Amino acid sequence: MKVSLEKAEEIVRANTPVLDTERLPLMLCMGKILARDVAAAISQPPFRRSAMDGYAVRREDWGQDAVSRRLPFKVIGEIHAGCQSVPELGAYEAARIMTGGKVPDSAGVVIPQEQSDMGEDYVVFHGFSAADNIAPAGEDFKAGDVIAGKGRQVDACVLACAAASGITELDVYKSPRMAVIATGDELCPWGKPLGPGQIYDSGSVYLQARLEQFHCRVSCAEQVGDDLERIAGKIEGAVSDADMVITTGGVSVGKKDFVERAVRSLGGEILFHGICVKPGMPTMCSLVRGVPVLSLSGNPYSAAAVFEWLFPFRRKIHAEGILAREFTKRRPLPRIVRGRYRRCQVDIASNQGNGVMLPGIGANCLALLPAGEEAAAAGSRVEVLLL
Repeated sequence: MKVSLEKAEEIVRANTPVLDTERLPLMLCMGKILARDVAAAISQPPFRRSAMDGYAVRREDWGQDAVSRRLPFKVIGEIHAGCQSVPELGAYEAARIMTGGKVPDSAGVVIPQEQSDMGEDYVVFHGFSAADNIAPAGEDFKAGDVIAGKGRQVDACVLACAAASGITELDVYKSPRMAVIATGDELCPWGKPLGPGQIYDSGSVYLQARLEQFHCRVSCAEQVGDDLERIAGKIEGAVSDADMVITTGGVSVGKKDFVERAVRSLGGEILFHGICVKPGMPTMCSLVRGVPVLSLSGNPYSAAAVFEWLFPFRRKIHAEGILAREFTKRRPLPRIVRGRYRRCQVDIASNQGNGVMLPGIGANCLALLPAGEEAAAAGSRVEVLLL
């Protein structure tokens, strides 16, 4: 049942449920995933607009000759951004226009005010350039253009473009409902005094925080001791109201590692149990009543590393990195390590222990080092998952 990291990722994704969709106002869509292409309702800008403060004139009246002869243009009006009506121009007529103002249909060029004497009744120009200084209608996008495709995460730019295109609502996938169950007699809830042999449950804090960053809804977050019936009961309750359940602990080969037995007692299907990677080798994935259950190691970093690599409800950005320095630890299996990714170089944190979380502070990537008996040399190329 042990699989490669790539196969585990494939299995998890293949068994991830398709979420329901909903239509929401723009400002409630931040961070959600688009369920449908977003097509522009109108062009942006919807009219030709001035790219600067100056004077709009007809193309046929403008040229080097008009400058050298210091021909006066009659100023027949003023156009500000948002003006409802604009004057049409006759021969050697100009309209004072501000940045963003609608350019008259008869105008072919906007002359910067710096190239004029700033006249109010008549204006004379003393500089010439071939640029028309007019932003065309649809310069950004045209009506009907797809401005953001299905599957893209909504960010500030998507919202801004949608608003500019006349859209007020988006079709998005509902936020996935997640349940987190931490197992282990050694776990103590935060804020309570530690008993002998206990530690505070930091692993599920990490998971819940990351789920919030991924815009998931945590419908259940519980701790349970090493008790087969209670673990089974918690999983059974969680799958009734979650799109995915994540458990920590209880997946190794110890006497009190009950998660697999709990899943089987509920009639669940084991999709894999064990990944050919360190840390997180005991990771298990199963289906309980059609709901995927991702069961992670109880060691905080082991759980975090595999969660980051396998979690399906997020956009993953992979890159190729170059090791900034040698990694000397032998690797009978591929190893996931924390590090800092900058300008294609990966600086690996010195402490990569399975149970420590402090090196994760400031880390912005996970690097996958291939298996090998020899040190991973500085300059080696490795796969990187950006956090």
